[in-house]
Amino acid sequence: MTSLRLSLDDTDFAALFEIARSQIPAITPQWTDHNTHDPGIMLLELMAWAADQESYALGRMRVDERFAYAALAGLHPAGPAPARGLVWPTTDPSSDAPSFNTGVYLNERDPVTPERPDAPPFALDHGVYLTPATLTGIQTIAPDGTRIDWPLDGISPGAPLLAFGTRPARGARLELSLTGTLLSSPPGAQQRPLLSLGFAAEQPADDGAPEVRQGRISARLQAELAAPGQSIRLPVVHDRTSGFTSSGILLLDLSGVTPGPLPAATVLRLTLRGPSLPVAPRLTSVALNVLPVRQEQAKILMGSSTGLPDQEFSLDRDDPDPTLSVDHTQVRFGKGAAPLTLAVNTLSGESKWQPHDDLSKAGPDDEVFVFDAANGVIRFGNGLNGAIPPAGAELEVSCTLCQGEAGNLPAGLAWGVDGVRGFTNIEPIRGGTDLIDIDELRREARQHVRDDRPLVTDADLEAAAEACIDLRVARAQVIPGFDPNRASGQAGRSRTLIVISSDPSRSESDGGPETAAWLRALRRRLAPRFPVGDRVRIIGPRYIPLRLRATLRVAPNRNAAAIADKAQRLLQARLATVPARQGDPFWTLGRDVEPNDLKGWLRRLDGVTAVAEVRIGTKSTQLGDKAMEIPPHGLPQLTIEPSDITVVTATRGGQP
Repeated sequence: MTSLRLSLDDTDFAALFEIARSQIPAITPQWTDHNTHDPGIMLLELMAWAADQESYALGRMRVDERFAYAALAGLHPAGPAPARGLVWPTTDPSSDAPSFNTGVYLNERDPVTPERPDAPPFALDHGVYLTPATLTGIQTIAPDGTRIDWPLDGISPGAPLLAFGTRPARGARLELSLTGTLLSSPPGAQQRPLLSLGFAAEQPADDGAPEVRQGRISARLQAELAAPGQSIRLPVVHDRTSGFTSSGILLLDLSGVTPGPLPAATVLRLTLRGPSLPVAPRLTSVALNVLPVRQEQAKILMGSSTGLPDQEFSLDRDDPDPTLSVDHTQVRFGKGAAPLTLAVNTLSGESKWQPHDDLSKAGPDDEVFVFDAANGVIRFGNGLNGAIPPAGAELEVSCTLCQGEAGNLPAGLAWGVDGVRGFTNIEPIRGGTDLIDIDELRREARQHVRDDRPLVTDADLEAAAEACIDLRVARAQVIPGFDPNRASGQAGRSRTLIVISSDPSRSESDGGPETAAWLRALRRRLAPRFPVGDRVRIIGPRYIPLRLRATLRVAPNRNAAAIADKAQRLLQARLATVPARQGDPFWTLGRDVEPNDLKGWLRRLDGVTAVAEVRIGTKSTQLGDKAMEIPPHGLPQLTIEPSDITVVTATRGGQP
């Protein structure tokens, strides 16, 4: 696709003038005098000069103008973003798990220490209550009452826990069996018992492509503590798990729980109250007392006022003690960051000064300041535009420091908090980014123009669908001008997008992984980027049942059972709707199934001397040797049993 953007760097006065003069014969043949003295040529030169000046000015904008243009694209300067993650109680038998007889209250910003010398300081992302209770069992209960017991020590990426079953609908619930003491004593005046439940979601396979995530899956959970004859609703204070489809914690308020040992058979019920989830949650770990952490450190800087107008207070501090040094590029500001605060202390008391955007709009008595994030400087007024701190007044600046990308840490580190050891991060600590300055804004703006454009071409639409990795989109293909619901003689939609899910929790035998909820969620992601007037239909493929029967002749002294097993796995791999790994074969949409193709695959198996017969059909009782026709949006769905492949050992002459 040809770019429509002008190259403003190369289009100068001479080029603009020659372009305009070259159009004269085609537009106005009567204009024959193209020399400099002609008034029309003079006007063309004037317009070319004006356009050249505008191009020059656009390429050399002031910093504030660049910030303004970036804001039009939704981009704003921001300080470094902290890395965040979860720290779990260890289950390694070779290390000591955290233990305590009574509950422990932890406050937000309490230090959490990783046992790594070069690691920056971390703090709690939210206040939590560490309970001495123990998790003894996990069950999934479907809306129809079907129950599944999950082993606590058998959850792994290869055998995940399906929190709400294969089809998470409203009313499905996850039950956690608890023993011991959940709340050991009544909370104090400034304490809030927030039980922290951690959930680690199975991550998509890393195929080397950059991770792209658009939006979040929304879910609404209801929590209650249930024992025989009683039930207590627990308010959900914090939930970033997206219905357990992404790793996160669930904070539950235990204020309504009676302190003391739990009754027998107590369970914590987590019920899905919102609409059906588009994907089935697949968990690899569930635990109590999981700590949310973020990489940041509070800092207080001291100074004194000179009493002069337009004075500046620099945040940069260079000290041999690294705990006292401050680099202004590490100061957090912008969306989501705690605002920088400043207090002016005099003999008459302390006053809090407020941040301001423009001192020229402040009055002489306004106690305000401006924070120049690019240079790490706080500026005060001149007595007319903003007040001046009194001479000798003590200046106290409170800010939050963050080391950005340096806070991204690998999994498997040991951690401690409030003297309690035995924690680890089972997943990497991610999300730390450095200061977004004018150069970074320029880079993001260029990427924004390149990537966040309307989905004009079919390739754009397919790539955007496959980028929704949290929805587990495995394949996407546009069929132009195709509409399976179009009646003969009627105009169809402009495009039809066929999407295929890679959710392994759901199979085509129970209706297919492309559920209505999944298709609606995908459409909500893509629809805002559709061009105006573009009509796109998003559907799943039509699965055509495929049954077969094959007879193979194998060489003498070969393991017939092993060859039959290889033949079955070969057919399943070649007819797969979703490749198991990047680069593996898969069946294309609308491709007919030919018996001769299957014969050719089976004949190349080691030990097979001949393929006597291959018969296919939609039913095991209606098999033939003709090709199976697949509609343009269809895929064959193979169902194969061990008895469908017959292996006959051939004699030396090649016959059975």
